[in-house]
Amino acid sequence: MQQISDTDIQRYPTNNPKINEWYRTLKPTTQRLYTRYLIKFERTSQTPLETLLTKATQHEIDPLQIRTLIINTTNNLSNSIQVVTDSAVRKFLRYWNITVPPTTIKYEQTQFYRAYDKQELNQLLSYLDKPLEKLYAIMTAESGLRANIPLQLRWRHIQDDFNNRTDSIAIRLEPPFYKGKKKAGYTFIGNRSRALLQYCTEKRLINTQPDSKLFPFSYDSISKIMRRAKRKANLDPTIEPIHGLRKYTEAQLEATKPAINERYRIMIMGRFKDIDAKNYSPRDFVTLRPEYENAYPYIDHINTAPEQTQELSTKQTEQQDIIDKLNQRLEHIETALAQRTNDMFFQHLNQALDQAT
Repeated sequence: MQQISDTDIQRYPTNNPKINEWYRTLKPTTQRLYTRYLIKFERTSQTPLETLLTKATQHEIDPLQIRTLIINTTNNLSNSIQVVTDSAVRKFLRYWNITVPPTTIKYEQTQFYRAYDKQELNQLLSYLDKPLEKLYAIMTAESGLRANIPLQLRWRHIQDDFNNRTDSIAIRLEPPFYKGKKKAGYTFIGNRSRALLQYCTEKRLINTQPDSKLFPFSYDSISKIMRRAKRKANLDPTIEPIHGLRKYTEAQLEATKPAINERYRIMIMGRFKDIDAKNYSPRDFVTLRPEYENAYPYIDHINTAPEQTQELSTKQTEQQDIIDKLNQRLEHIETALAQRTNDMFFQHLNQALDQAT
């Protein structure tokens, strides 16, 4: 079969107006994902998708035949590609009011894939040669964002906290990122990301104009980079090269229980319902930040003793509370003493005036 080129992918929506209209309801990442598989479906079945729609609308082919066409066309493909192709064709037809009956194509997990642990993450990072490659891995591991979202980040998404704070950086995304089945979380990145971001901006590897992208990679290119580094590090094959970074975040947040509120953990990881996304607003980063800061010793890939760090932080907080209370008490005493001194001064003054008269 003829190879699908980048030009084919770019021209596909333009050459198919009905598909292009449907695409406007999808996220850009979903559009790119579907395009490759739809082109492959059309070439294998020798049936353009818009032609299939026309036949279905004119009752020249019934929904059962469409289901059979999808099954037969994807029969020799991997299970994951079968599932995505089936979903894409069905959603397109459904948009135009054609419903295809349920299918036998289901996702089958043939192997369990696990997260990186801290040692493995550090090994992976040691085989990432360029600062932006390391930054992608660290930011993804610290934020728990799904693999494609860091690739869409612009400087404006982090500039407020990067410029105005010295602690964790909130990733402030637009509302569409918080909708749908695979949504982004209300999340942060920590000190390791901040330090590398600082280096990349100083070396002009990242442009700090609001609309400038943080990363120059496509998903395919960063996937190849991560796979190559993982292979060089000789890591366990059951670790997913990129998704293992998100799993790392989740595993570290799990390790903080019961220190982190479960509802907040769900918000950080993007596992909340859409109704929560509508009600949640950027100001609630104020609520989530202490939770993230509390969990960060576990997330920090360099920190090998998070419990001790957290215990020390707790003690420092307790000591600071004691200092604050002592300062308040001292201020109260100073105010009372000043008032008493003032009263005594006027008392002596009045006595002196009385004696003088």
